[in-house]
Formats: sequence, C-alpha cells, structure tokens
Amino acid sequence: MPTAREFIDGVTARLEPLDQAANRAWWDASTAVSKEHEAQRVAADLALRTALGDTASFERLAAIRASGDTQLLREATVLHDRMLPHQVSMNTREAITRLEADLDATFNRFRADVDGEVCDDNAIAAVLRTSDDPVQRRRTWEASKQVGAAVVDRVRALAHLRNQAAREVGARDFFALSLATAELDETRLMATLDAVDEATRGHFEEWKAAGDAQRADRFGCSVTELRPWHYDDPFFQAAPTTDELDLDTWFRNADLVELTRTTYAGIGLDVDPILARSDLESREGKSQHAFCININRGQDVRVLCNNVPGTYWAETMLHEFGHGVYDAGVDPELPWSLRTMHPLTTEGIAMLFGRLTLDPGWLRQVLAIAPNAVDAAADALARRRVVTMLVFARWVLVMTNFERGFYADPDADH
Repeated sequence: MPTAREFIDGVTARLEPLDQAANRAWWDASTAVSKEHEAQRVAADLALRTALGDTASFERLAAIRASGDTQLLREATVLHDRMLPHQVSMNTREAITRLEADLDATFNRFRADVDGEVCDDNAIAAVLRTSDDPVQRRRTWEASKQVGAAVVDRVRALAHLRNQAAREVGARDFFALSLATAELDETRLMATLDAVDEATRGHFEEWKAAGDAQRADRFGCSVTELRPWHYDDPFFQAAPTTDELDLDTWFRNADLVELTRTTYAGIGLDVDPILARSDLESREGKSQHAFCININRGQDVRVLCNNVPGTYWAETMLHEFGHGVYDAGVDPELPWSLRTMHPLTTEGIAMLFGRLTLDPGWLRQVLAIAPNAVDAAADALARRRVVTMLVFARWVLVMTNFERGFYADPDADH
C-alpha cells in the first residue's frame, strides 16, 4: 500500500489534468456558445467529477485526515472537501452535469428582446442609467427578465437534483453542503449576517428614503409607485447614480485596458500576461458577465469581461484583475491542491481594487482628472463609498437568505 504522501500525490496527479481540461472547456463554453463546446464541457466535467467521485480514494483521504498528520492534514482536508459532493450515484452526477451546462448555455446565449430589438446587458444598463421615460424603462427591465421564464423549470429541477446529491452524502440540502465544503459554519455565518443587518439597516433605510424621494420626483410619481425599473441596476446590486456625482462623465472616454495596466504597474504588478489571455469585448454567444479563472493553478490566468466605456466596467476590470494578480501570485512550489485560496480572501482583495474608481488619489493619478475637479467632488465621493458598501451589504444579505430559502423549498414562490 502506498504511503499517505504517495497516495495524495497520486490523487493530485490524476486530478490535475482533468481539472485543467474542465476549466478550459468551461472557458470555451463561456466565450463562444455552441453545441460542440457544450458537449466538450459536459465530457470534461464528467471525467473530472467521476474521478472526484472515486469512493476508495475518498475513504483513504478521510482516514488520512482523521489521523491528524499535520504535514498532510491540509492537503487531505482540501481534497476531501472537493470530493465529498461527488460521492453520489453516477446517474445523479451525470444529470447535474448536463443540466448545469445546458442552463449556462441558455444564459450565455440569451439577449433581451425589447420591442423587436435585440439588446444585450450593456444596452439594458444604458437605458436604466439614463432614460427618463418610465415606459421605456419598464419595457427594458421586463425584457431583461425574459430569460427567467425560459429557465425556471430547469433551475428548479437542478435545485432538486443538487439537494438529492447533498442528502446522499448526509447534508440537509445543497446550501448546507456548499457551506460545509467551503469550511463555513452555517450558524456562525447567519449570525454574522444578522449582525450586518442590524448594523446597516437604519443607515440604508435613511439613505434609500432620501434617494427614493428624488427618484419619485424625477419620474413624476409617488414613492409608493416606484418599481424595480425606476432604478439603475436590474438587481439593485449597485448604488444608483445621482445628480451630485455622475462618474461616467469622467470614464466615458477612458481606455479600460490601459487604466487596469497602469493601476497594477503602479504597485509593481504586471498584468500583461493575463490581458493577453483574456476576452474583454462584448459579442453574441458569450457570457455577458465577468469572471476570472485560473486554468491550471499556475500562470494561465484569464479574465472575461464585456467592456464598454464607463464606470461600471472600469470597476469590474480592476476587480477581476484583482482576482487575477492574486491567482498569479500563488507560490508555485505549493502542492497542486493548495495552489488555490478561499473565495472570501480573494474577493476582499478584488473589492479593494474595484473601489479605486472612488478613490481621489487614483482619480488624479491614473484617470488624470484635474485635481480641482476631484477636490470639488471629495464629499460626494466619500458619500458614494459609504453608500456603495451599504448597498452591497444589503444585497449580500438578500441573496444569501434567498439562496438558503430556495434550496429549502425549490418549488416555493420566491
């Protein structure tokens, strides 16, 4: 029998090429939707998940972890938690894999139909940021939600499958299993979110009441008549623009790639290798969102964005390349299973970089805004920084509670 060290090395040697192949297939399926790419993704994911579902390897890892060997404990724990969700029947594993790929392809392919005109997310965002026509805003917002009707049954079916898989490995549901395998204690997490709710609720309600009064005046309605399409963001995930501070006037002609390169070069980090592998322009058949992926837990780090000039994508570029420089900076001498990081850590770094778009020093030095203009906006920038964090905190609370409730009862009207 191989030693514990030899066994873990053997497991990682089997998983590493499968993981890389799955990441490449996922990238291809996200950047160019096609039946071929979807099939390649399913095949690569199934190969990886089948390896992760190997029962004998999982049981040996559990024994190594229980032995308390401090030299191997972390590797055994990370691999154990990666494999746990896949200790399910082959039929369940395959059904989840195929449905996930199908749903992602649907979302990536979707473009809204607004009165016969095909509109991507950037076009929808432009209307919601700038239009004063409530009818146009409503039609645009409702069009952005058309994908919901197309996927609702499949999303619920996937939730049931995920819950079934979670229960096969002894978890209450998929939400609980996701937290446990991310080393998050659900009771502590919900208590923390309750504390965040308590600390931010009053400030948020005060800010929103004042903003809603201005918004109602803008659209000629009462505050009680305000609806989701009256706000700038389809999900109310970002703070709305105000007459006090419209950052888009500063970013309208900005070169977002050059801003990103200059920002990171200023602290001694070269993002050119990441830029060279990234996909940053919007087009049909591509995911409309943004993410960073490390294909090989090494230097093959890539970012997907859908850039158009403006504050939103400037912040997003800085955010995603914050993930990128973190990934690229992981010690290559670490074992493969440990060349990763907890998402809470890297997300914090990414958010710090993204918030530079509200930093007076960055605006002067990198965006080259006239110092007197930045000074004149200092108070408004400070308020926007606070509001941005308030809105984000409330959004995290809503989404976490939604996801928890959704997996508790996928068929309920959420």
